[in-house]
Amino acid sequence: MGSIRKRNSQWNAQVRIKGWRSLSKTFATKQLAEAWVRQTEDNVRHAALTTFQPKVMSLQEACTRYAATISSEHKGFVSEQHRLRYFGNSCLGATNLHDLSQGQLQAYFDQRGLHVSRSTLRREMLLLKRVLTTAMTEWQANLTTHPMRQIKIPKDNPHRVRRITDDEWERILKTARLQRNSLIADVIEFARETGMRRSEILSIESKQIDVEQQIAFLPDTKNGSHRSVALSQRAIDIIMKHSTADLLFPISATALQQAWQRILRKTNITNLRFHDLRHEAISRFFEMGMTIAEVQSLSGHKDVRQLFNYTHMQASNIASKYFKLKS
Repeated sequence: MGSIRKRNSQWNAQVRIKGWRSLSKTFATKQLAEAWVRQTEDNVRHAALTTFQPKVMSLQEACTRYAATISSEHKGFVSEQHRLRYFGNSCLGATNLHDLSQGQLQAYFDQRGLHVSRSTLRREMLLLKRVLTTAMTEWQANLTTHPMRQIKIPKDNPHRVRRITDDEWERILKTARLQRNSLIADVIEFARETGMRRSEILSIESKQIDVEQQIAFLPDTKNGSHRSVALSQRAIDIIMKHSTADLLFPISATALQQAWQRILRKTNITNLRFHDLRHEAISRFFEMGMTIAEVQSLSGHKDVRQLFNYTHMQASNIASKYFKLKS
């Protein structure tokens, strides 16, 4: 930015533009000084534009930068950064972004689709598309056109409709209680009682529980906002067993997942995920007669449409509630 100051009978003009050395000159009149400032600023800015060189960046470098500067701020950064490392170490990792073509990426994703589910492939494609978009729009990478612009991203899988039968639940609990780690059964039952996410359950601390009010306060959830969860008496009973520790359930997500898989193998139960316990809880909340607002408060869903994706009420429960069935 230019400035003009009078010194004795002359005028001193100075131009300072970030990234360039300071320029100055003295003139006999103010008009000449102002004209020089305008011309100098135009010349410097024109030179900056004509000498700009796009940054040469490989896909691996782009993924590494995205992981360090953007992904680290996301809630699901652990799994996201794992995918970014996978991209960087793939056959395309060393390729310059400028040399990436639609054909290369399409062939890569076609091959990848043979080994992962459709939902996983969709998440990977969306992530890589964000990386390339960021490189183009924010990092001035040497990428003139978006190579994924015309690549069709598969639709997400249909929402799961998986309820746990009474028989399955009895078998799960019985086997869980036989596990070497006594926490396993309590975590599983707590998940079904509260509808909380696995990450929320494994990070909850005793100080977040108000036993008298039967409320758990979750300060940092997946959607970025806090919420309070009303607790059933059974959930409170489980909490009281572990309330002496700072962390209610000191067990890692990996250990819990491994235990869950062992339980499924021993009970011969198929097509059931730990996250289905959250589905089960939310469906049961509705079957108890809770309103949409009440269930939404418990589950933490901001969008009612997302909430309904978790809701699969049993027709038999609806019938017994609203119709008088004659024997």
